[in-house]
Amino acid sequence: MTTWDFFWGLFMRVMYGKAIDDRWMAGEEDQNAVFNVWASMIRRCIAPEYMARNPSYSDVKIAAEWLRFSGFYWWAIDQDRKGKRLDKDLLSPGSLRKYSPDTCVFLSQQLNSFLVDGGALGLPSGVIITPRKTFKPMVHTSPLTKRKESVSEFDCPQLAHAEWKAQKHKIALEYASIESNQRVKSALELRYAN
Repeated sequence: MTTWDFFWGLFMRVMYGKAIDDRWMAGEEDQNAVFNVWASMIRRCIAPEYMARNPSYSDVKIAAEWLRFSGFYWWAIDQDRKGKRLDKDLLSPGSLRKYSPDTCVFLSQQLNSFLVDGGALGLPSGVIITPRKTFKPMVHTSPLTKRKESVSEFDCPQLAHAEWKAQKHKIALEYASIESNQRVKSALELRYAN
């Protein structure tokens, strides 16, 4: 071991063989809070034990500059992040699943939950089957009225999906109307448009 290796080891820690914890190169402002977000992202995308339990993250990438904590830190402290969660999906085009400065933003828990497009297995997004064997779109709470709108039941899943998408678009526009981040606002306006 060289003297350089010794000093490097004092200030840098390699996580999961790829990520570098170089907190000493970051500033002091909110360092612990930002580190927890970064470490969670690293664990989801690189940790073998997490990947084994959550294979949906197997194709998620991390930008090279974010494999160093300091690279993520200097981006994160310039973001509106208080009380929000890191999101990689809203700004990502198509099926690109990557944590990067271009694809990530901090979102409220309510908005982040709204963006999950769930539904029953084997049915289109946002559709569930009722006990009466009809199809119903999942409903979300309006961020403006704080109420859920009632929706009809349909005889086919495609009609229920079309209604779900129309409702999702309407609520996405409501979120956009109260959003201060222009990138988030623009993405919400287009999210369920077509």
